[in-house]
Amino acid sequence: MSLGTAAPIAALDHAGLDLPEPTAVARRTGDEHLDALVLGWARWYTRDLPAEVAADRRDELAADLHDERAWAGEAASASIAQRWLRGIPADLAWRAARMRGVAIAAPRGTFPRAVPAFGLAAAALLIAWGVLVVARVAPLVATGAWWGAWDLVAAAAVGLAFAVTGGVLSLVPGRRWFGSLWLAAAAYVLLQHGTVALMTASVSLGAFAYGQGAQSAFVVDVLTAAGVLLFAGLALWWAPLDGGARTGEGR
Repeated sequence: MSLGTAAPIAALDHAGLDLPEPTAVARRTGDEHLDALVLGWARWYTRDLPAEVAADRRDELAADLHDERAWAGEAASASIAQRWLRGIPADLAWRAARMRGVAIAAPRGTFPRAVPAFGLAAAALLIAWGVLVVARVAPLVATGAWWGAWDLVAAAAVGLAFAVTGGVLSLVPGRRWFGSLWLAAAAYVLLQHGTVALMTASVSLGAFAYGQGAQSAFVVDVLTAAGVLLFAGLALWWAPLDGGARTGEGR
């Protein structure tokens, strides 16, 4: 038989070859997908850690998966899925402990490796602020009570979309600098125009804005500048150097 010609299934069957059952193939494929998912989770929560620490953790998990498959047989997938879901809090606690150790051990005068967690926390706060602004002012436009300020609502929605995009990109070590640029743009839109929209829609904040016009404008400008500079600084920190991208190491 030539390499380019496939033998009929019946011919293989008559030749005495054992073909895998379709259900067995599907089960094996499902097992592989589950293992890949668990290992992908391990790669995610060991990001930004020293390479040897992350590699040891992933190797330990891969060995554990192999042993589970060898000993548990067909029941391995259910056991692996349960252990994985129950172990997520422990994995995150393990990561937090290692990140604290890395930050403490960093030489004096260097930026701590925990900066990715700080950046993600700042992104989460910005996204939460955008959700608050949109949730507060969008119903006023939808009901027609505030149709004249639809441009503020549109700006808040665009800023929230920018913030979500930047937050997602910030989860990828090699794309954090790009995500921070999105977040810097989102910070300007949400902190400047979003705050104005929220002040206009809120009775208490509106009274403060109108009663303390110069002071409220100053506060908004300071918050906006701080947010933009924060994310711009993170973008600069993670900017690719010599063809590579930063993954959280200090300068």
